[in-house]
Amino acid sequence: MANKIKHNGIKVALATCHDKRNFGSMLQAYATQAYLEAQGYGVRTIDKTGLGKVIKPGRMDYYRRNALDMQMYREKAPFVGKIALQKVDKKFGHEMDERRRAFDKFAETHFHLTRKTYTFDELRELSLEYDAVVVGSDQLWLPVNIGGGYFTLEWADPSVRKVSYATSIGLSHLDEFYLGRMRDFLSSYDAISVREDSAAALVEEATGTRPVVTCDPTMLLTAEEWRGVADESFDGLPKEPYLLCYFMGDNPWQRQCAVRYARAHGLKLVAIAQNDIYIASDNNYADIYPWSAGPAQWLALFEHASFVCTDSFHGSVFSNIFQVPFVSFRRHAAKSGQSTNSRIDTLLRVLGLSERICESEEAFDSVAAHEIDFSESEKKLDLYRAESASWLDKTLAFEGKTSSPHVDISHAEDCCGCAACANVCPTQCITMAFDEKGCEYPKIDESKCIGCGKCVRACPIINVTSDEPREDFVQRAFVVQNKDDAVLRQSTSGGAFTALATTVIQMGGVVFGSGYDRDGKAAYDRSLAVRCFAVDKVEDLRFFRNSKYVQSEIGNAYQEVDEYLKQGRLVLFSGTPCQCEGLYHYFGGKIPRGLGMVDVVCHAVPCRAVFSAYLDWLEDSTGSEVQSVLFRDKGRWGYEYSNMRAFDRAEPYTPPVSNNQIQPFYSEGVETDPYLRAFFDDLSDRPSCYQCRFKKRHRVTDLTLWDCFDAWRYGDGFDDNRGATRILVHSDKGQTLLEASLGMLRVKELDADEAASRSRELTHSVDPSPSRTAMFADLGVMDGYKFVKKWFPMDAMVAAKRGARELLERTGAYSVAKRALQRVRGR
Repeated sequence: MANKIKHNGIKVALATCHDKRNFGSMLQAYATQAYLEAQGYGVRTIDKTGLGKVIKPGRMDYYRRNALDMQMYREKAPFVGKIALQKVDKKFGHEMDERRRAFDKFAETHFHLTRKTYTFDELRELSLEYDAVVVGSDQLWLPVNIGGGYFTLEWADPSVRKVSYATSIGLSHLDEFYLGRMRDFLSSYDAISVREDSAAALVEEATGTRPVVTCDPTMLLTAEEWRGVADESFDGLPKEPYLLCYFMGDNPWQRQCAVRYARAHGLKLVAIAQNDIYIASDNNYADIYPWSAGPAQWLALFEHASFVCTDSFHGSVFSNIFQVPFVSFRRHAAKSGQSTNSRIDTLLRVLGLSERICESEEAFDSVAAHEIDFSESEKKLDLYRAESASWLDKTLAFEGKTSSPHVDISHAEDCCGCAACANVCPTQCITMAFDEKGCEYPKIDESKCIGCGKCVRACPIINVTSDEPREDFVQRAFVVQNKDDAVLRQSTSGGAFTALATTVIQMGGVVFGSGYDRDGKAAYDRSLAVRCFAVDKVEDLRFFRNSKYVQSEIGNAYQEVDEYLKQGRLVLFSGTPCQCEGLYHYFGGKIPRGLGMVDVVCHAVPCRAVFSAYLDWLEDSTGSEVQSVLFRDKGRWGYEYSNMRAFDRAEPYTPPVSNNQIQPFYSEGVETDPYLRAFFDDLSDRPSCYQCRFKKRHRVTDLTLWDCFDAWRYGDGFDDNRGATRILVHSDKGQTLLEASLGMLRVKELDADEAASRSRELTHSVDPSPSRTAMFADLGVMDGYKFVKKWFPMDAMVAAKRGARELLERTGAYSVAKRALQRVRGR
């Protein structure tokens, strides 16, 4: 799946169980995405994690309807029991935490998600960005899920094609109410396939038409493709031959059959206990319990097993894919109403392996001893895969659809606004245009496009670099502080960048950074527009000091970097991670000789329209004209509790590099300032920031800089409330630049692993606020004053927070409380 695929221009959104920590659920969700991507579709798995509140009422209605059903309580009790056991048994709780982390790592690495939505209306708007929405596989049409209304696709816009691929129901019978619900929502589908015969019978009962039975998505991928996903380096893989058990049901005799077989054949016994419920019979029957196994490790365990015993559908699937001898057991009694039996029966019937089902302890030895002719089952699997894939491909065929020769931004989250595409375009057919939120996106003049594809190759989101350490350099970390008091005070943190930039300028170089527009080149029509520009005088570095919590315009900066390099000058480029990767891909995925890059650990970049509304509110509420804003100024409380401060002068310091600051006409902290409240509540960020592709430890830059709020950990006087900067060094070039700047810095080396672990923002994106859509709707129709008054009022709660924090600061208790909180959080 790693080969570069030519896109066919068709966009597909997937409604799957991508977030469920269940091996089969997560692997089938991944397989659906991976198969379609390999066929050239533009695929996104819908991030449903924000929809809990709107799904919950329908699910609760199901529970109310079945309140007297004792079987439902019996089924739910083991789930509750496992949650309780994790609280009581610390060892078991730790083991489950290990597994959850492995699942989460797999999900973060393998799923390409849409932006997060919080209502079905937002989800309908999202669906309009796609040609088709596909639901499946897994037991997504259980009655409780039908009640929830998500996996039914009732929210999808009527203009979007709705498809079910290999969806399962999970039961062999539905009552009239849910059969009627199924009839209603399936009436709007364009194509329906299911995973097993029992589901086909129920759909036929509901609609009068029998659907196609297609293979589970995991079977659409070949063994070789799955080996590319499996974690072959998993240290939980036994060195000696082993029998693998993966049981989901509570049937002790099945486990004893496995024990007997393993002992008779000299095999170690490895057992993967299931995630959802606690089963007492899972205890103490195996030699090895690989608790740290997530989906990638689970695959490796199946791939390398000598024999498999399982009552799991997906356990049976992967035994066949990897051609490992296996026995499948019944998890439920034949008349339980569950369709687990049906889906395994359907699988083995299609593969010609029905004799692999073991229904009693007495039958086990003969079933296990029967040799499997995998050459025959593989032929049947290949045919089943081909027929299912053909059905899906025909269902998703859109006549006349072709891929675009240039960047095509259908989804706001797929553009970070770096302008690499506009800078690299040889015909200037791409310009950056602002939307109503003040975010830049490429605008294409089709008449000028020559189809060269340079913009596609330069896009850092399309061509995301991996989070892998460099082979030629061992990452190092430092905490630093500028020795110049004036520079340190004007800097947001420790003044590291000023020292690095000064070194480059003293060597005859040029430094690019972000500052307020000084000469009218910014395209955004608002005072205090922020853009990227170059300076080659040390005194001009003041324009880059102090963070600007608003995205800067790149303009033609990448082209200017190129020109300076051609002149033989050294260039230091600083920016957000996405801007630096944009420059990296502008140069074809390599860093030219003479170019150094420094990125900052970025929380997110807010939309400019929010900043414009904030400035309007500032001027309306104070009667002063805003000439400059310091976003985290240390002038009042120092580094520990920095303020948002506004001035009626363009340069708040007189002379420019000094400790003499004029008085601001506005000064508020993070609890009360409207702009900081929007920023830290994740209301105002650019959509791409909520699933940032550049949140990673290992980066294409030479140096990464970020705040060191816990400088007290490192001693040596760094914790003096004046600010400190943490640095990750990624290259020899970065180390050389840092060493050349040591005369201006106080420095202490840190453990790189420890330094990276103390910044969640280094590797994790923020989540959007559920109120974000409503806030931007108001921003589009309100003036700045009314907007701020509605969304960020100074109410009693806000005033109390400000008072409490200022009291702690005045009494000297603030730093103590802050350190205590950091210790509690383990940071």
